[in-house]
Parts: sequence; structure tokens; C-alpha cells
Amino acid sequence: MQTNHTSTSTHQLPQIDKVLLPHEAAVFLGLTEDSLMNATLQGNCPGACIDGHWRFSQRGLSKYLLQQKNHGTGMPWLDEHYGPYWLDDTVESKAKKIIERYQAGERYFPLLEIEGGNFSGLDLTGIDFWESNLKGSSFKGVNLKNAIFVGCNLESTSFAGADLTDADFRSASVRGSDFRGANLNRTIFRVRSWRGVNLDGAQISLAKF
Repeated sequence: MQTNHTSTSTHQLPQIDKVLLPHEAAVFLGLTEDSLMNATLQGNCPGACIDGHWRFSQRGLSKYLLQQKNHGTGMPWLDEHYGPYWLDDTVESKAKKIIERYQAGERYFPLLEIEGGNFSGLDLTGIDFWESNLKGSSFKGVNLKNAIFVGCNLESTSFAGADLTDADFRSASVRGSDFRGANLNRTIFRVRSWRGVNLDGAQISLAKF
């Protein structure tokens, strides 16, 4: 296994989605904080409760505003025409729809519940799974350059042979995950749970742990 954890100041890290505090999200949406939290708790505004604290994706809120403008109130991120966030589909159906939406140009797939999804062998460059639950999924041999897994549950997930150049795993849980033979070039980890990770044969260069 080749290891080199030294960073370089000349390399610019890829930008990721900005995570907003409730008062910042309220200002972004032009709401009071109470109105924002009421809408979020009613399921009408996308947010995530992390360790008892609410956080909001600026990209998610931007998409929410656009879809509100086009479709009015409700839960537009569950609209079948706008994203693969179906609650009742099987895992296989969810994965298929994500792949279809990706191939149609979509890149942002936040807050998914898709344990055990199979994405093996695909090109998913730049995909963003912010705060998704992908436990037990397979990304074997997948091109995941610049992919974002910030805050994801990736326990027992396989990235064997995947290209994770410039991928971002900050605050994710990768306990028991498989990175055998993966390309970890400038990959950002700094995860919240690392136990049992397999790095055998991984090519590690300028990664951040």
C-alpha cells in the first residue's frame, strides 16, 4: 500500500455544499427562524438533524426554492419528475432511478435512504450524496472522482477498486467499509467512525485523514 498523507498548498480542494445553521438558513430563505423550523418539522423544507442540531444544505435550499417556484408548497424533492427520493420503492428501483437521473444530468442526491444499493462499475463522477444513508451499498469499480459523501452513513459499504480522487467523506461513518485497491488520491476523510476499514492495496496519495 502506497501512503503519502502530506498535503500541498498549491492544490485547491474541491468546493462542497455549504452547511447552514438554522438562523443562516432562515436568512437565506427570507423567513423567520420559527417559520423555518415549523416548515422543516412539518416536512415542507429539507433539513437534517445531526446529533440533536438542525443543519441545512445551501444547495438543497436553493433547489427547494426553485421547485417551490415551479410547483408550489408540499414536498417537491419527492416529486417523481425532479429527483429519486421515493419513500416506498424497493432498493433496486431506487438505485435504477438514481442512475437514470444521473445520466440525465442530475448530480445532487441528498438525504437518501437506500441501504444495499448496487452501483458497481458505473461512472458517477461528481455525484453528491450529502447526508444519505447508503449502508451496505456497492460502489465497486465506480468512478467517483469529486464525489461528495459528507455526513453519509457508509457502514459496510464497498468501494473496492473505485476511483475516489478528490472525493469528500467528511463527517461520514465508514465503519467496516472496504477500500481495497481503491484510488485515494487527495481524498478527504476526516470521518466520524473509521473502525474496521480495509485499505489493503489502496493507492493513497495526499489524502487527508
